[in-house]
Amino acid sequence: MAERERDNERTRAELPERFARGGFDLESLERLVDGQRGSDPRQVEEWRAYLRSLREQAGPGGSIPTSLDNLVREVFGPLLR
Repeated sequence: MAERERDNERTRAELPERFARGGFDLESLERLVDGQRGSDPRQVEEWRAYLRSLREQAGPGGSIPTSLDNLVREVFGPLLR
């Protein structure tokens, strides 16, 4: 579990730069959502629903098209606060 927490912290540290420049990936967003165990279950389920939808749009390696950057910023932005 300590390794997962380190991964979540690393992801949180990297994502502000990605939020500024774009270029998101599913794995990073999934790690952030997985780290929200104490959050409102309805909110976590909403994030998971977005991840399922984004998975259909993702490219090789889980990269999310830059055309969806604004959506990702709007939906997942609270995970960085």
